[in-house]
Amino acid sequence: MDQAKAYCEAGSGRSKNLKFDAMCPCFTKDKKIVIDVDYIKDILIAINWAEKYGIDLVLAGASDAHHIADELVKKNIAVILRPVHSLPLKAHDDIDLPFRMASILEEAGVTYCLSTPDFSGDTRNLPFHAGTAVGHGLSEENAVKAITGNAAKVLGIDDRLGTIEEGKDATLIISEGNILDVKSHNIIHAFIDGRKVNLGNKQKDLYKKFMKKYEKEDQIKF
Repeated sequence: MDQAKAYCEAGSGRSKNLKFDAMCPCFTKDKKIVIDVDYIKDILIAINWAEKYGIDLVLAGASDAHHIADELVKKNIAVILRPVHSLPLKAHDDIDLPFRMASILEEAGVTYCLSTPDFSGDTRNLPFHAGTAVGHGLSEENAVKAITGNAAKVLGIDDRLGTIEEGKDATLIISEGNILDVKSHNIIHAFIDGRKVNLGNKQKDLYKKFMKKYEKEDQIKF
């Protein structure tokens, strides 16, 4: 980091180094650095490290964030929470702590967003993680923000994504039911940058096919 910072401050006279070039936007705070930590000690080390180099820090995981919420608010450090549908980090933590973490940080004033497990297949369940948080103290409005506006803010892309506003990318979904409820949600439209996404797939085609299989007009009469 010392070498990278010196390189970025050297100006045009420096020899080209692609690795250090990638770090330069971090020193100017045009990009954020995400550090995956959980315990209080490690969180504090990460905060001190970020302050030393003058970078914009985002904590990922941060299972002990609720213990130092005031410090995170004071230093304006955002948190990407671990999945709501998970077990607590420590054996002596309350079993429902991951369910309540979002509401605890919300009440404390910490900027945060929700996430899903690392494998991409679970991304579709992100709204249901938010729904579980609603069942443990978080308001529905703040739960939606935790997977939209807050997420964009944490990632530093809220100038074009995260909320429905004039001038922003039209990236959104429309549901007939409650998007946070696994039973009633029904996504009927999706758009990415204003382009409508085809929501059809093999499973839906097979569902329609076999729903019609036993209709009267298709039955064989003897």
